[in-house]
Amino acid sequence: YGLQRTIGASIIFLGTILFACKNFEQSEKFLRRALDNDSEQSRAYYYLAQIFKATARSKEALDCFERFCSLEDEKVQARIPSECAVLLESAREEVKTLKSEWGSLQS
Repeated sequence: YGLQRTIGASIIFLGTILFACKNFEQSEKFLRRALDNDSEQSRAYYYLAQIFKATARSKEALDCFERFCSLEDEKVQARIPSECAVLLESAREEVKTLKSEWGSLQS
């Protein structure tokens, strides 16, 4: 299982580099591959959400932000590193914003 997580983390790293280069299509492929390898890689959901947000795929972004928050909540019951706390709070704000936007689009 340790090797599987290491491979997944490496694939996510490649996906984040492609994301930073705004190569969203390739980034999405790598991040989905990481999730195929280990569906509990929360960072993959976070970056997929960012891709979906950047490409106006609000429902998919919302789903990924919510999954990210759910996985992170499970991990951080006792203590939370400050970097993760900031990321988690940012994702929660994105969920609120996207739900609000999504609701206004449905009306």
